[in-house]
Amino acid sequence: MSYNEMGAGMTCYANQTSGFSGILKHRYTDFWVNEITGDGKLVCLDQEATLPQPAPKPAAIAAEPASASTAATDENPAAAKAGAATETPAWVGNIASQRQAFETLAGPGNAAKLQDLLKRIASSLEAGTPSGELSATLDAIEDKQQRTGVHMFFKGKTAAELPRLMTETLQLKSGDSTGAIKIVHKEGRGRKRKFGDNARDEGHRSGGAWQGGHNAYCRFVLRKENIDSHMAISLIARMLHGRPNHFQTAGTKDKRGVTCQQVTAWKVTPDRFRSIAPRLRQMEIGNFEYVPDRLWLGAASGNFFNVALRNLEFDKPEDVGSAAASLRDSGFINYYGLQRFGTGGIPTHRIGAALLRGEWREAVWLIMQPDASNADACNLYLNDGNIEGALKQLPRHMVGERAILEGLAKHGKGKLCQCPHRPPTQPAEHVCARLSELALEPCRLPPHLHLRAHSCSRRGSGPACEEGRKPAEWKA
Repeated sequence: MSYNEMGAGMTCYANQTSGFSGILKHRYTDFWVNEITGDGKLVCLDQEATLPQPAPKPAAIAAEPASASTAATDENPAAAKAGAATETPAWVGNIASQRQAFETLAGPGNAAKLQDLLKRIASSLEAGTPSGELSATLDAIEDKQQRTGVHMFFKGKTAAELPRLMTETLQLKSGDSTGAIKIVHKEGRGRKRKFGDNARDEGHRSGGAWQGGHNAYCRFVLRKENIDSHMAISLIARMLHGRPNHFQTAGTKDKRGVTCQQVTAWKVTPDRFRSIAPRLRQMEIGNFEYVPDRLWLGAASGNFFNVALRNLEFDKPEDVGSAAASLRDSGFINYYGLQRFGTGGIPTHRIGAALLRGEWREAVWLIMQPDASNADACNLYLNDGNIEGALKQLPRHMVGERAILEGLAKHGKGKLCQCPHRPPTQPAEHVCARLSELALEPCRLPPHLHLRAHSCSRRGSGPACEEGRKPAEWKA
């Protein structure tokens, strides 16, 4: 279904000039967008930008011991390595206090077991010999809420309070809980870490402490060409083995164009970004700096556009000048543009309406409608219900469709409310498109139908699903 200006309710002009026609975005390089920050600065990518300086080290670190350590490293690497191995962690001095805190939660017997485990870990570190896996099994705790408190006790500790410890509730073969909790310490990497795991992991991927100090975010400029913002962020996050929701922007920029915008990322060092920079396609990143706060939607004060129009058609050359002067003097009616409703075969506001009604199957079906770039994969899913086969044939750049198929493969076809592992802002975009479409409804309906147009958010109303194919597993 094609969607045009008349269908969206854009029927009026702000002036009566003759006007002219032309082609906008004939090439994506005809449309340049630079974000304007909240303080009025134009966002541009400076290729010569240097990396931000690390936060100054505390004054307690004296220069002379640092020199001695450097000398030991240069003259006797083995001695330096041994010195690093025998360095006493900060948590060793807190064993008694941690036992006391744990005793109020789990009892004196379990507190003694924790203290014994911590002493064994400390002895292993002091000796500099690999200990492999060290563990302790607590006495059974019948109360589930108390067991949850034990798990949270270890999750909420920093590296200065406790070493890295994992906990699990032991179960019988029947699946019933025994009530006993096992505490495990592994040398080396320990459990698989997640992107931005917690405060004590800061900077672990860069091989050292977080360089930003109290500034928990790294802000940078993203310059992209012919790729939308969500897909660009998703690709960067995937390269960093992270999640798109660790990145924030002030707004979405056009896909078909060359755009520059600011992005913030939680505790990702510039060195990590530089490591993936050579592999980026249609994107460039730079202008790194540490900042205390993330970007929020609407934080930018606007955008600066540089637009080229091609193949102009006009009755006389003066029409172009008068139209430009009228645009300068009287502006234009601020309709929601067609890009708000998507450029694909299915308008995004129809997907948003399905999401608002809780009709997950229809929403998935609408999103998975085939086009020229993904026809084989989508047809394989829609006709045969073959999720694995569709994933193999789906182009890698189809991030949203791939996320839905991966969610269906993980959770099953019967749990559609869990399947949209899409970038978190995409469902919000669909809903915003639906709200925008409702705002334009009065522009194209008679006055006595305005109330009806605004009532279609109720379940079961709104535009009906187009006749066509639906996935094989949905057939009765």
